[in-house]
Amino acid sequence: MRAAALAALGLLLTACTTADGTRDEGPPPTLPITVEGVQVDVILPGTAAMVTGSGFLSDALIEARVVGTLAGRDVELPLTVERVNDLALQVVFEAADVERVGAGDLAGELIVTARLGEATGEAATPIRARIEPGLVPQVQPLTSGIFPASPVVVRGADFIAGEEGRTLVALRGDFVSESGERKSLDVVDVEATPVTPVDFRRDALQFTFSPTWVGIEPGHFEGEIRVDNVGATGWRQASAPVSAVLDLLPPVVEEVSPLAASRGQAVFIHGQGFLGGVEGGLTTFRLEGEFRTPEGLGVATPPGGVLVSPTWRSGTELVFSLDPPYEFDCSSTALGAVPGTLIGTATPEITFGNQVVVGSPTPLEFDILPTRQVIYLKFLPAFTDSLRLFGLRNVSGPVKDRVVEVIERDYAGVNLEVRLLPPDDFLEFGTVEIGGPDPNAQQLFGLDNTTGLDRCNLRLDDNLAGQNADSNGAYGGIFVESFLQLSPRAGTTPSPIRPSTPSSIRSSRGRWTPTSTRAAAATPRSSGPSAPSAIWWATPPPTRSATPSACPWRRAAASTTMPPATGRSWTAAPIAPSPSAPSWSPAPRPSSRPRTGPTWSASCRSGSQESSGISGCYPSGGPLDPAVGVARKRSSRPWTGSSRSQGQPRSACAGSR
Repeated sequence: MRAAALAALGLLLTACTTADGTRDEGPPPTLPITVEGVQVDVILPGTAAMVTGSGFLSDALIEARVVGTLAGRDVELPLTVERVNDLALQVVFEAADVERVGAGDLAGELIVTARLGEATGEAATPIRARIEPGLVPQVQPLTSGIFPASPVVVRGADFIAGEEGRTLVALRGDFVSESGERKSLDVVDVEATPVTPVDFRRDALQFTFSPTWVGIEPGHFEGEIRVDNVGATGWRQASAPVSAVLDLLPPVVEEVSPLAASRGQAVFIHGQGFLGGVEGGLTTFRLEGEFRTPEGLGVATPPGGVLVSPTWRSGTELVFSLDPPYEFDCSSTALGAVPGTLIGTATPEITFGNQVVVGSPTPLEFDILPTRQVIYLKFLPAFTDSLRLFGLRNVSGPVKDRVVEVIERDYAGVNLEVRLLPPDDFLEFGTVEIGGPDPNAQQLFGLDNTTGLDRCNLRLDDNLAGQNADSNGAYGGIFVESFLQLSPRAGTTPSPIRPSTPSSIRSSRGRWTPTSTRAAAATPRSSGPSAPSAIWWATPPPTRSATPSACPWRRAAASTTMPPATGRSWTAAPIAPSPSAPSWSPAPRPSSRPRTGPTWSASCRSGSQESSGISGCYPSGGPLDPAVGVARKRSSRPWTGSSRSQGQPRSACAGSR
C-alpha cells in the first residue's frame, strides 16, 4: 500500500516537471468576474455610466476600456473606474479621450479586467452609444406648488450633470403675495442637481426656490423658465423658454420619525418649506395636545403649546431631541422629563426677516420613553498597540467585546447602552476614550475630566476624552497600560529595554516617561548574583543624592544601585493630608535594605502639579490601596510643595516628600 502511494506521488511529480527538469507552474489562477451591461446611450466629455456585473472585489485592481468602431474606423477609449460595490462599477469617459475620437455612433464592447495578485479575470458586454460634443436641453412647461428653500423638480430632456458640466435654470416673471404685494422676479444661472444622484437620468433635475427671491409669504408666480447646459470643456447650449406657473405655499410637516424617543434621541421631521442654513431664516414648530402618563393621568400642554427649535438639515428635513429643563431638586414638569404619550398636533412656523408664516397642524401621537444613556466606547489606536504588553495584540476584537460584556453585566438594570461606533440615532451620547499609555504622564488608570458633578443626570453627552476648556490641559479617558501595575509580577523580570539616563527621564507634555508611567532607568549592578541586566517595570527606590540639589527633599530620578528583583515602591503625586482621607503605606522594602520611610518621586516642571489638572496618589508598583489607582474628578485639589521655601525658583520643581 505504501509503495503504491509513493509510485502515485512520483507520477504526479513527473507530470508537473518539464523535460528540462524545471517545475511547470501551470496557467495563472482566474478571477471569476462577469459584466452584465452598461447604462449609457449618449456620451459627452466627462460622462459617467454604471456597469453592472459581479466579482468586483475591493482588493482587486480593476480597469476598463471600450473597443469598437466609430464612423467606419477602429477606436479604443480607456475609462476611469470607480468601484461602487461587488456588483457595480462607475466608469467615466474622460473629456480628452472623447474629444480625440470625435462625434458619431459608437459600437463595440466594454471590457473589464481585474487583477488580484497573480490571478486575473476579464469580461465584456456590448455597448452602443452616440458620442456628442454637447447637448441642447429641452424643458417642459412648469406648473407646481412650491415651498421656500425646498426643491422644485424640472422635467425635460438632454440635461447634464457631474463631470459633464452643469444645467442652470433661469426664472423670469411676476410674483403676487397673498397680501397683494407685487414683485418682479428675474434670476439666472440657478444651479440644478440630479433628482437621483446615484442613477442620473437626463429627463429630470431639481433646483431650490430661495426665500431671498420673493420672501416667504404665500403667493402666486407667473412667468417663464429656461435651462442652459454648460459643459465642463466650455461649451454652452440653451433651451427655448416655456411657461412657469408656481404657487408658493406655507411649510408643512409630512412625517415625524421615530414616533417614540427618549431624552437625547434624534427625532427627524420631514416635510417642505423649512428655513435655515446659508439661506438664512428660522424654523420652529409647536406641539399642542394632551400628555398622558403611564398611570393614565392627562395633562394639557400650556397655552400656545410647547415650542421646539430643531436643527436645520435641509429644506425638507429637521432634527431635534427632547431636552427638558430641571429644577435644583432634580424635578421637572417639562415635556420629555417623564415617560408618557403626547396626543395632539405639530405645527411648523418659519421666520425670514420680518415675515412669519405658520403652516397647517399635523396630527401626532408621540411616545416619550425613559431616559437612556448611550455610551460610545472609542478605542484609540494606542489601545490596540498597548495590548502587546499584555500579549493580547492579536485578539483585540474579543478583548473589546469582553469590555462591552462586562459593562453590560455591571450595569444590568440600568437603562444604559454601549456602542462601538458613533451613534447616528442619538444627538446626545457620552464618549469614553480608551487608549494606551497615560498622556498625563501620571500612570493613572483613568481620568474623569468632565465638567463638575452632574447631580441630576442632566448631561447625556459628557466626553471622558481628550482635553477641554475645563480640564486645565489634562487628558481624560482610560489608560490601559497603567493596569500593568496590578500585575503581581511587575518589576520581577528584567526588561530588555535599553537603560536611559536621568536626563531622558523628564516628562514632556502628552508623552509618557519611564519615571511616571512605565519604568525607571537604572544602571545595572556591576557585581552580585541578583544584578539585573537592564531596567525594572516598577520604580526602584532611589537613593539620596550625595550633592545638594535645587529641591533638597527630592529623590534622585535614577539610582546607581538596584534592589533585588522583589523590590517595588510607589511613584505618587500627593494630595493634601486630611483626617478623613484613607491611609496607605508604600510597599515593604526588601529586608536587605534599611527602611527609610516613604519614597516619593516628583516631576520637575514649571509651576505646580495643579496646573495639569490631575490629583490623587498613583502607584507605579506595589499593592493597591482604595485611595489610589482610580480615576479621580478634576475638582480634587492636589497639594504641591514649592521650592521657594528652600530659596529656589518656583519653576525648579514641583512635589514633596
